[in-house]
Amino acid sequence: MALPVAAGAEFAQPGAIEGKVTVAPGKAPIEGAEVCASASVEGEWFTQCANTKANGTYEVTGLPEAIYRVRFSKGESGKNLVAEYWRNTTNPNAAKLISISERQTVENINAELQPKAVGGSKPKKGQKGKKNQQGKKGPKQGRG
Repeated sequence: MALPVAAGAEFAQPGAIEGKVTVAPGKAPIEGAEVCASASVEGEWFTQCANTKANGTYEVTGLPEAIYRVRFSKGESGKNLVAEYWRNTTNPNAAKLISISERQTVENINAELQPKAVGGSKPKKGQKGKKNQQGKKGPKQGRG
């Protein structure tokens, strides 16, 4: 993807963000996670991505001066992880935005991704299961 260039800005030097992506609990580094920085630049939507290395570190380079929303996802890691935005939220509107200036590298944009829940839900504490038609226990049905 070509970078948008404003008139007279042919010599602008792009910025970067860098950090580390780990998995909770234990903070083990994730190799192959995807980190994407997105912003509106000169009226065009711009996204630049990078994958994490074996030690969990990454660097997204080539970022024109703008305010970015950063998203972390499982990428090619092969892990079943919940995607999130910078500062530990799954809601893009609640993400902490990052301002990048010309030639600036913003460090320590880190994330700790949570494993996705696997399997069905269990009855809540104090809630009894009720046998279904096959004689298996399942969540108790509400009364209407």
